[in-house]
This record gives sequence, C-alpha cells and structure tokens, in this order.
Amino acid sequence: MLGVARVNENFAYHATGSNGGGGQILRTDDGANTWQAQNCSGSVGPVPEGLIFLSTAAASEKSAIATGLFENYYTNDGHDFNLAVGPGLIEAGTQCCKTWGKAGALGENYLIAGKFGKTNGVGISKNGGRLYTGEGVPESVLPSEEYEARYADIASDDGQTIYVAHGSFPAPTPPADDDQPPVEYEAEHTKHLTERVSVHHNKKTGASRVQLNTPFHMDKASAPMDGYYAAITKSTDGGKTWKVQYQNTGNYYMNDISCHSADHCVAAAEGPAGAIVMNTKDGGATWTTRVQEPVGASCAAVQMLSETEVWAACGEEKSQFDIEAIYYHSTDGGGRPCTARV
Repeated sequence: MLGVARVNENFAYHATGSNGGGGQILRTDDGANTWQAQNCSGSVGPVPEGLIFLSTAAASEKSAIATGLFENYYTNDGHDFNLAVGPGLIEAGTQCCKTWGKAGALGENYLIAGKFGKTNGVGISKNGGRLYTGEGVPESVLPSEEYEARYADIASDDGQTIYVAHGSFPAPTPPADDDQPPVEYEAEHTKHLTERVSVHHNKKTGASRVQLNTPFHMDKASAPMDGYYAAITKSTDGGKTWKVQYQNTGNYYMNDISCHSADHCVAAAEGPAGAIVMNTKDGGATWTTRVQEPVGASCAAVQMLSETEVWAACGEEKSQFDIEAIYYHSTDGGGRPCTARV
C-alpha cells in the first residue's frame, strides 16, 4: 500500500501495489473503517496489466488520479478510473503526482513529474487528469541524462510557481540470488524508483514486478561516486522558463519535494553521503540541511501540512532487506524535527 490522498476527514483514495499481482485503487467514505476497490479500465480489483501504483492525488470526492512508473489513471466520477494520456501523447507514468488550486472550466488541476519523451520536467493537466501537456527544463539549463526529473510540486494556487527535484544514480546491483528478468523485460521497460527498488515491466504480458537492489555506493564503495547527481529547479511562469536553485554532484540524488508556498519548501535526497532532508524559506535561494542520516540510509518522502508542520519519511539500513523506519516531525517549518522510530 503506497499512496493515500485525503479529501476530507471521511473520504480518501488509496493507491496500492503488488509484486506481480497488480495494483488497485481503493476508496473510503467512512474515515478508513472500510475500503472499496474501484473500477480500473473496466476491471474491479487488481489492474489486469499488473501496474504497481506508487502515488495518488485527489482534488475532490469525484476527481482523483493514481500513478505508477509506467501508467497513470484518472476518475471524474469517483468510481471508474481510465488511462490518462501524457505529454506528447505518450505514457504518463510517474512516481509523483500532486493537485493544486481551484478547478477550471475543463476540470481539476493535476501535476506529474518525470521524463516524458523529450520533456524532462512536469506534465500539467487542467482537465481532471485526462490529458497532460509537458513543460520541460531545457537541456541548456540542466542536462536530462544526469538530471532526470523525479518529483515536483506546485507552490502557488495559480499554478505558476513550480519546483522540480532532479537526479540520477549509477545502475544498482541486483541481488545475487534473484531470478533475473526474462528477455522480454527489456531495458527500456525497467525503471528505478530508488537505488534500492526497480520495477520491471513485461511488454508482452503487461505484468510488472519489483526487484530489490544493492545501492551502487554500498556495493562498490571504493569506486568513484561521480555518477550521482542532484538538483532542484524552479519556474515562476508555469514552466515556460526555469532556473537551477540547488545542485550537487557525487553525494546525492533527489527524492521528494513538498512546498507550502512559493518561498517555503522541504526536499529529501540520498546517496553515498547518506540521506538528508533540507528546507528553504527564501524561494529556493538557499537550502539548509535539517536532517542528516548516515551512509546506507534513505529519505524518500516529505510532506508540508502547513507553514509550520512538516513530516519526512526516512530509514536506516540494518541489512539488505531490513530497514528501520524513521519518521521526522517538525512544528517549526522543518527547522528542528523530532523523530519516531518503527
């Protein structure tokens, strides 16, 4: 179970994933006491293609989207989810989706982040998630091969201020005892959620499966760490122009980013220098590290609930398949977080 989008205290959507069995979209209207599987491309329950959902966003009880690394689904009636069309009329797969502002004449507003064909940046939908147009960061601003768009957030209700978290890392090492993907799992149908988690998509059957990896910086600790790239870009005109606000090489790649206003955001990153959570209160001009986890740790998700309340999800590796969860909670905008370990 991966992504939850809360509409109000009783109503929420839940995107789920299953290794090989397929993802499904659940909905509650009684405060999470019960959950019902929704129709997805005409099927109730797991998606026939075996999609592994990673994120969900909901603008209202009737409007929501659920996304995975390969595909993206939307609903405009609260029950039936249909396949969305991404920028350039290609797949809209992503590990990140957000909603913002008030609905326009064509529907609710949604944002996705990723590399969609030649668009390395964001996809924006103003028709309830049916169709996305791309707003990419130009190669002259940031080369997409090293700085692929991974996560993003819209930091203003008018949709003009957008932050994108970019990054890449060396190819991770699959576990020695893992059954290697069959030949039909071709390279272009493998995507990496993080260094530790890859998703393979079988183009013949449509099935997806998850593979757990050893991060490059832990498997080859003596090798140069020049394959790690992290950056944050910002647009103040709805994605027409972009400026680099943060950049780092050799230490991290970016994960999630969350903004409460055009000036105030938090972001997570990880890599051979450990894992960090940082914040900005001056529109991205400066970023200050507020959480520092050791080498082998992960910080993957952050969420600003208000100007003062911030949550971050991290973890420390105890063994390859055992990570101790650490949740950071701040009530001063990310300045002095306290921790809870699970």
